[in-house]
Amino acid sequence: EAAAAANILPASGSGSSRSLEVEGRPVRNRSELPVVHYRVVTPGFFETLRIPLLSGRGFGTAERADSPPVAIVSRNLAQRFWPGQDALGRRVRIGNGEEWSTIVGVSGDTTHDWFLGGPQPTVYVPFAQAPQSGMHLAVRTAGDSTAAVALVREAVQRLDPQQPIFDPATMTQRLWDRMLGLRYAAVVMAVFGVIALVLSAVGLYGLMAYSVSRRTHEIGVRVALGAGRRQVLGLILRRTAGITTAGVAIGLLLAWGAGRFMESTLFGTVSMDAATYLGFAGCLAGVSLLAGYLPARRALRIDPVEALRGE
Repeated sequence: EAAAAANILPASGSGSSRSLEVEGRPVRNRSELPVVHYRVVTPGFFETLRIPLLSGRGFGTAERADSPPVAIVSRNLAQRFWPGQDALGRRVRIGNGEEWSTIVGVSGDTTHDWFLGGPQPTVYVPFAQAPQSGMHLAVRTAGDSTAAVALVREAVQRLDPQQPIFDPATMTQRLWDRMLGLRYAAVVMAVFGVIALVLSAVGLYGLMAYSVSRRTHEIGVRVALGAGRRQVLGLILRRTAGITTAGVAIGLLLAWGAGRFMESTLFGTVSMDAATYLGFAGCLAGVSLLAGYLPARRALRIDPVEALRGE
């Protein structure tokens, strides 16, 4: 469907950066210039990787070695240097270059690698104006991407039999490989999470059951004074439900805060899942209510006279 090349592809495990000088914002020393991600791309790159162009245009055949330098910047770069303003038409000087490049487009943000802390400010320049000796080829297919590798290899070999092709992989595979360490950590954390859930459920059951069992004398007095068993059971469960609701609410707030922290720290690879939160909360709430119901039901079976004599 589409093909393009770039010096660096997302999740490739490598990177390239350049200093960036913004016209109208002089610095005393070049060491003070901000450093941004630097990508050299061919026409069709944004369409191939489905990176949206938010404003302006992409690169085309008009970009040549002898034409005025141009660049495309990511949205976070544009917001960083021109907040609330239009970045199109602005000029920047990239790296040690002497010429100013005019911004012709603003693209969506891209996470180049998860450990970099999410999308980073990026400047894109056309290959025709900044040729590189090594490039990565990206091909978008309509069918099975794995099966297309052989066809791509064949097409490249027809153009240049001396051109080596190495390390072909689908983008999905590349992303999974880059996240191997994170996935291992996630599995370990999931195992510990299940263990913690079981221990929490056991401890919660024991605590609630002990709390209700301590009220055996009260239950006996209420029944002796004429309270119905359903009324007493409802009273115990309402109190248990109140404690459970407060505990679940506090737990959800703490879990939500921890989740937001992990979501920001683990660079966009962790997302908060409401179903998981509600599932764990429902499990603990069910255990708590069960721990209140069973001891109360056992206490109601005891003869009130025996309960009072025992106290």
